[in-house]
Amino acid sequence: GRRQAHWWNQEIAMLRDEYSRLRRNYHRAARRRESHEQLDFHRTAYKVKRKVLRQAIRSSQIKCWSDLCRSVDSDPWGLPHKVVTKRIGRRRPGMEARG
Repeated sequence: GRRQAHWWNQEIAMLRDEYSRLRRNYHRAARRRESHEQLDFHRTAYKVKRKVLRQAIRSSQIKCWSDLCRSVDSDPWGLPHKVVTKRIGRRRPGMEARG
């Protein structure tokens, strides 16, 4: 599968699960053509959770970035090196023909 981002944590995973559940509930309610009040309730709930999730992701990214910048001086071949080489060292398919 996909590799987990270095800023991903248990709290974000939990918030994402809750957000996905609320979003599913909203779309299910829309398909069932529920009342406007019910639909607004589901829409508001999932939008609030989406905002909380985005804030948690952003704060985790900022915290991990500052930790990464601090760790460059003490351990340049650790996580900072892995993060950089993953981005730079990744090979993309070229235009050459096989054969």
